[in-house]
Amino acid sequence: MSLIWVICGAGRGVGKTTLAKKLCEVLPNSVYVKCGQSEIKNEKDKNYFRLITELEFFIEKNRQSKQHIVVESNRFVYTGRGDIVIFVDGNVSGMPVRDDWGKLKSLADICIEDQKNISDWKAVLCRKLKASQYCDAICKIFEERKNDSA
Repeated sequence: MSLIWVICGAGRGVGKTTLAKKLCEVLPNSVYVKCGQSEIKNEKDKNYFRLITELEFFIEKNRQSKQHIVVESNRFVYTGRGDIVIFVDGNVSGMPVRDDWGKLKSLADICIEDQKNISDWKAVLCRKLKASQYCDAICKIFEERKNDSA
C-alpha cells in the first residue's frame, strides 16, 4: 500500500510543483499527480486532474503498484487522506495568499517556512516513514526549498 504525500501551500508560485517533483526523484517507486483548477496545458500534464473524484480514482488505481504517491493539491488536504501533509509557506510578491492558508498550515505534518529546521522535519519523517534512510535526502530537499524562498 502506498504512502500518500500531499503538498499544499500558501498560494501560487511558492514551489509546490518543484518540491513534489524533487520528492519523486528521491522516493523509490513513486508517482506525481496534481489536482488543481487550471486547464490542462499539454501532454506532460497526464497526471493532472481538476476533480477530487478523478484524483481519488487515480490514487486507488496506483495504491498497490506504487510505494509513494506524491499529490500536489490544496483541496485534497481537506479529505484527510494524506499520510504526510507538507505545507509550503511563502508569499511571492504580487501573488495573492490563499484565504485558507492558515487552515492548510494547521493540517500539515510539516511546514516549510523560515523558522522551522531540519530536526523538526526529521522527527516527523522518522515517525511516518517505514524506511528512515530517505529522511536525510528529503530534509535536504526541504532545506533547499526553504533557502530558495529566503
